[in-house]
Amino acid sequence: MAELIESSKTSQRNIPINIQHWQLRDLLQPSENPSLLYFSHDACILRFNSLTNISTTILRCDFLPVSFASNSGYTAAGGYAGQVLLTKEDSNSPPVKVKSLDISPINSIQISSSRNNNTPQMFICNNNNSIHIVSLPDLDTVDKLSTPHAPNSCALSNDSRMLLSGGDCGDIILHSSRSDGSFEKVASVTNNILRDAVICCAWDSNGNRFAVGGDDGFVLIYDLRKLSHPLSKIRSSQKGVKGSIRTVKFAKAACVDLLAFSEHVNVVHVIDCRDLSLNDCQSQQISVPNSNACRDVNIAGLCFTSDATQLAFATEASLSFIPIDHARRRAFGYSAINTI
Repeated sequence: MAELIESSKTSQRNIPINIQHWQLRDLLQPSENPSLLYFSHDACILRFNSLTNISTTILRCDFLPVSFASNSGYTAAGGYAGQVLLTKEDSNSPPVKVKSLDISPINSIQISSSRNNNTPQMFICNNNNSIHIVSLPDLDTVDKLSTPHAPNSCALSNDSRMLLSGGDCGDIILHSSRSDGSFEKVASVTNNILRDAVICCAWDSNGNRFAVGGDDGFVLIYDLRKLSHPLSKIRSSQKGVKGSIRTVKFAKAACVDLLAFSEHVNVVHVIDCRDLSLNDCQSQQISVPNSNACRDVNIAGLCFTSDATQLAFATEASLSFIPIDHARRRAFGYSAINTI
């Protein structure tokens, strides 16, 4: 079987990324510009330019961010005590504090462009069993969604029609958008695999498939058109907390058809999504760079660049990149990606 990624070709930058919550590790985000990535360090959100190797502070907080998001020209960070700070990039205006939601952690933030007049919206997963949706830049409340348990992550499909969320006790919930930008619950996905917290979730580029992962050490991939059972079930390589799934991401370029996910420590996986079956799919396990073989390496996040030409993953000590060869992915019969 051909390798999906040649890990020996990994390029590495000495950029530290701080983890503030032991479970919440979605701390590396792509930009619409494929040469830019966002990450957190101490009380700041920074933008890294892979062409110049320069990091620029975008948002300076008065708290330690446990989650953040960057999209549509906005960057927002959330803290342990319900703090949310928002800034408009490349603007002289000071950051704005979003009205306090609740004195509980902000588990996840997403910023997306609404299909209603292309107005950006911010989705805030609060540990008090709710998802708050506000419009940008006026911060008007669009909707407040109640969830059975604390939502740890949410993701909006590319067409802005479906909102996916994952929470404690294996919750997987789908909401559909209304014409006014609010959302209504349309499905609660049940399975006998995920019984612990769902920590991360993501949509593919077409909005037909989604993936969820969490503390049980499984990634489940579903087809939106058939929710009775997952298309594929992928087990982490490590047992216990070490194998808990912390981040899952699809490449957003349809021609690539890749999914990547990270375990709590040491290991990143890449999955070929072109031929999925319940218990079998082409995948590759990648060991993250480690200068001390006697210690585990905490993984802070991963993502594909917006053009899916690179996979990036972060530890507390470094940021690593692996190029993706699109031409070889498109070649008939060649199911692997290789670095250059």
